[in-house]
Amino acid sequence: MKNHIDAGNFQRFYEEIDSFVVDDEGLDYECASARLLGRDIGEIGTGRAIRAILDVLDRETGPGGQYTLISDIQVGTTHSDDFDTILRLLEHLKAGICDVERSKN
Repeated sequence: MKNHIDAGNFQRFYEEIDSFVVDDEGLDYECASARLLGRDIGEIGTGRAIRAILDVLDRETGPGGQYTLISDIQVGTTHSDDFDTILRLLEHLKAGICDVERSKN
């Protein structure tokens, strides 16, 4: 998620930079990368697949979630990302998918 921009998506990132949320600390490159990946998923996924992905993300990132996905990511990675970082990335991934879903309606 954090490196999607680095996977040949620099040009698109800069073309769409105005549509990424910028907070008081500036643009979070890793979150923007996750959001761009979410947009790509939203573009290529079918309605059924997108609903399934969003259901998982809702369940895993929402209040009262079991956060199993985050735990699995922590175990399956060589990086030492903390819980809050992974949660934030998943939230931006979901936001990117939702960007595309809103534009389709």
